[in-house]
Amino acid sequence: MFEFSMSSLLMSVLFSNVLLILLYGIFRNTDFMMDIGHQLLAFFLGATLIRFLFPFELPFSIIIRMSQKFSYPAVFIKKYRFSIWVWDFSLWHVFLLLWLVGSIIGTCLLARSYRRFHKSIRVLGTEITGHDPYHTIIEQICAEKKRQNVFRVVEMPGLLTPLITGFFHPVILIPCDLKLDTMEWQFILSHETGHYFHHDLWLKLFTKLLSILYWWNPLILALCRQVSTMLELRIDRGITASIDPWERLRYMECLNYLAKQNKSSVTPLSISFCTVGTTYLLQRFHMIGDSDGHKRNRRKQVLMSVIIIGVYLFSTFFIFEPYYTPEKVAEESYELTLDNAYFIVNPEGGYDLYMESQLIETLYEPFDETLHDLKIYYTKEEINHE
Repeated sequence: MFEFSMSSLLMSVLFSNVLLILLYGIFRNTDFMMDIGHQLLAFFLGATLIRFLFPFELPFSIIIRMSQKFSYPAVFIKKYRFSIWVWDFSLWHVFLLLWLVGSIIGTCLLARSYRRFHKSIRVLGTEITGHDPYHTIIEQICAEKKRQNVFRVVEMPGLLTPLITGFFHPVILIPCDLKLDTMEWQFILSHETGHYFHHDLWLKLFTKLLSILYWWNPLILALCRQVSTMLELRIDRGITASIDPWERLRYMECLNYLAKQNKSSVTPLSISFCTVGTTYLLQRFHMIGDSDGHKRNRRKQVLMSVIIIGVYLFSTFFIFEPYYTPEKVAEESYELTLDNAYFIVNPEGGYDLYMESQLIETLYEPFDETLHDLKIYYTKEEINHE
């Protein structure tokens, strides 16, 4: 059975954050990204997403008891602080309540923002679906992909860069007065329809909901940015892999032009052709230039695979549980060791357990594993002779 606990959540978040830090370092190094390849990088991102999604103890997880010294913080959090009616509550319960409330508020704000955005499209947007060059280019793209043309094209005031939105009824939004030639529109519309064909809007929704769920984890935003970057790199590569170098240059010029126009990206649950960020843009340029095939570094691929998979499996197989004996229980209990405890064979059957010459109780085999190492004597005289 899957079991959710503070320990399983801590292991999930701790090691997922370790994976995020490793991935952040990779994303900051474009040459390293090209050495290992975007497919392997996408696999790493997927593993991190899944680890965040399942903060549970699995049936095969191995529980490792922490020493009392390192267990105090967990004990402090889980110690009951107050009662309401017949229920006792700890700081852990307060955290779970705040977690739930924050997630509900975040989801409601996202839904409201999405609803307002689409309302503004209906009120302010101008339908240009049947206009050329948009209609002809999209029809050509859908014919090549053998897909039905379900796209609407809407001209939107105040928009800074083309984008796509809509999970079931996709809408491509075009800024007013954006003057581009036919080839540039081909690039843009191929890019936006590609996001829809690859279900990237659903992936973005998933990562957005994950960031709302883990709103209290500051590193979750880095994961959302990395996933967005990966989606853009995949579409760029798909478009530029089959075109000649001159057309790739035109594609990058188009990206650069729209990047200069775009100052922010605040539209909810949409994917734009170009997002701000010099590093982000340079990464796309490098990957586009890599369309002919950059020679992968097998050693780096193996090394990163071992590290990422090792961290993932370790956090799944091993769960560190806090261990603490309350003072009241400690006063009423005793600890048996090789120095203070032993057995004496009882003539009537069984073994008498002694601690510091005091009879504790008579036990019968099989013993508890913790008692296997204790010495066994046949008479008290044997003890005196030692």
